[in-house]
This record gives sequence, structure tokens and C-alpha cells, in this order.
Amino acid sequence: MLLQKQELIESLVRQGDLEKAWEVEDRLPEVLDTEKDRGLLARHDIDVEALVEPR
Repeated sequence: MLLQKQELIESLVRQGDLEKAWEVEDRLPEVLDTEKDRGLLARHDIDVEALVEPR
């Protein structure tokens, strides 16, 4: 699943994790593939399963 970096940032802000949101802003590409970038997301302690939760 493709995910825009801005969507990830907004999700982290909603969860109250502002520190991680700032880290994502600085270090991740604009578009993420949750399958291909699973390792990159894991290095930043981002749970892919939580990202794809229903809205």
C-alpha cells in the first residue's frame, strides 16, 4: 500500500507522538510503500500494521 508521508505525520500527531512526527518529516521519503519500506519504517519504530488500520 502506498502512503504519503504527510498522512503518516498526521496519524502520528493524532496519536500524540509529535517527536516521531518530526523525525518522519526529516528522514522519510515523500511516498512510502508499506511492503517495500517495512524495514525503513521499523528502523524508525513505526508499526506498519497500525498505519493501515481502518479510518
